[in-house]
Amino acid sequence: YLYDMNKVLNEADFLPLMVLHDVWLGARLVRHYKGKMTLTRTGKALAQQPAALWVTLADHLICCLDHAAYTRFDERLQGNWGTLLNILNVEARTGITDDRLASLIMGMTEEALRLDYHFRPLVYVQVLRPLAWAGLLIEHRDNRERLFFKSPLWAATLKLETDDLLEPLAVH
Repeated sequence: YLYDMNKVLNEADFLPLMVLHDVWLGARLVRHYKGKMTLTRTGKALAQQPAALWVTLADHLICCLDHAAYTRFDERLQGNWGTLLNILNVEARTGITDDRLASLIMGMTEEALRLDYHFRPLVYVQVLRPLAWAGLLIEHRDNRERLFFKSPLWAATLKLETDDLLEPLAVH
């Protein structure tokens, strides 16, 4: 499909590939050598340990990579990952929209926040999308909104302060 529009594709034409390239380079798992990308010693060692590789990649994707660089505004979301993860731990059990998360962060109603075209995309690009790409959140889209749920990987990898507050969900 992409080749239908362009005869030559660059990484910037396919954002996930560009982000993956930046994550691998930033985590020092690969390097460029004679025009090719090759694994470093660390990359080769982690290739044999999938769990450790995921931890390294997820940590770099979520905590180290500057996601604001992939937006038009180049504005960074101010916040604490601990707070954001604890909010999501409670709210994403039954599903949370990017509007709802943005309103919880800003302390505004969702209706008031819809007038601010600028903040909602920051929450999606810098918080929700990296967590979904790391496999910690599952994103469901319909015609109007995106709904995010915690994936099974969330509970297996994260231990948060709000874990004790969560009651088991009734499954029918």
